[in-house]
Amino acid sequence: MTFQSPTSVRSYASIFAIVLGLQAAWLITAELARPKLPFFPINGTEAQAAATHQSAAAIAAGIGWPRGSLWVDYAITANAAVAGNMEDGSIPNAPGANDKPYKTAETAAALTPADARAWVLLAMITAQTDSKDSIALAQLKMSYYTSPYNDALFPLRIQIAARSPSIADDELQSFVEYELGMVVRHRPTLKRSIATAFRAASPAGRHFLESALAKLDPKLLAELRAATP
Repeated sequence: MTFQSPTSVRSYASIFAIVLGLQAAWLITAELARPKLPFFPINGTEAQAAATHQSAAAIAAGIGWPRGSLWVDYAITANAAVAGNMEDGSIPNAPGANDKPYKTAETAAALTPADARAWVLLAMITAQTDSKDSIALAQLKMSYYTSPYNDALFPLRIQIAARSPSIADDELQSFVEYELGMVVRHRPTLKRSIATAFRAASPAGRHFLESALAKLDPKLLAELRAATP
């Protein structure tokens, strides 16, 4: 049996300790630069607050490049203004697929494909381009595959789905109807997001929402119809 000399063992241990120290410094530096953000902004006020942290989020993502969670934070801050406007019912001018906010969300999705937030942001941007509706549908579905229901994602997802021609897709309808059911039964405070989506929906989206709510919450449907021209 061959034994390492004490000097060799100490050398290997020193190298190992240096590597661990560098890794710890790298992780800590990224975390110190990382801003404190909500999981996902659910209204214009939270979105505006998140947008103010874009520079800090970009620095943290740059330092910790392979860490997808840092890139998701960066993507949220880079797209917060558009997301907040859409959640509040407006029709914002989203960045294009070649713009930095989209590329940031794309990188986030590539590094952490199990995080639904990146897919929601990609779907939001892509949905603004009529010729890419099939891509937006795939991205929106990915957000549901990775997180079938989420309080924070619901306001933006229902907006995207209600405005999209792809709402006719059977699988997407099943996802959205499940999420609607969870909201009307367990999260009444989120019903305002349904009302906002109902007002901004496309004809196909309005038809779907009426059909789903007729089964899930007829009283809410009656209120929406009475309040919407």
